[in-house]
Amino acid sequence: MKKFLRLFKKTFPRFVLATFILEVEKHLEGCKTILDVGCGDNSPIGLFEKKYTTVGIDGHKPAIEHSKKRKIHNNYTLGDIRKLDSLVKKKSFDAVMALDVIEHLKKDDGHKLLDNMEKAARKKVILVTPNGFIPQYDKKNKLQAHLSGWTVEDFTNRGYRVEGIYGTKFCNILRTNEAELKWKPRLFWALVWGILAETTHYLYTRKNPKYSIGLLAVKKVK
Repeated sequence: MKKFLRLFKKTFPRFVLATFILEVEKHLEGCKTILDVGCGDNSPIGLFEKKYTTVGIDGHKPAIEHSKKRKIHNNYTLGDIRKLDSLVKKKSFDAVMALDVIEHLKKDDGHKLLDNMEKAARKKVILVTPNGFIPQYDKKNKLQAHLSGWTVEDFTNRGYRVEGIYGTKFCNILRTNEAELKWKPRLFWALVWGILAETTHYLYTRKNPKYSIGLLAVKKVK
């Protein structure tokens, strides 16, 4: 509870991020090193406990520079994540993560990324992605466009365990295709969205990922 309250204060009014971090971090038991694939400029890993050695990799140089200023990771690599196997050695990290990244790739490239992440990991591969295809675009950064949608079966067929995250899909009616809240005042609707997402997450969609906004997929590798 103390950890949740600490994260709640740091993430308010986006307090669903506190639950997101708790749900992801529980799968990092026994892991000391993390590769953050497609880290962007403000990875949630920045709110993780400060007990991991992390490396962020991204193909957008300005994102890397902004992340460096925030001191989110210990080290960084600028490169195309579609060529991850040429950038990272096999079995070089305890955990390899891609948080809201794989949906920005075409489906074939996404499966190739999963192959390469599984090769780079010693213990765990962890992904978070929307449940199914959700349109999104960004005029300033084309890498932020959604190019594919992923289902529970896409991951379970590869040996992943899948949980729901972010609550029920119904909550998405409050957001635009640019992942922004539709109405003002923004603080009020952020609280409404957060309460709906948190409530449905804990009551139902966490264990019923087919009905959740997002998917948390985890695979143990050998």
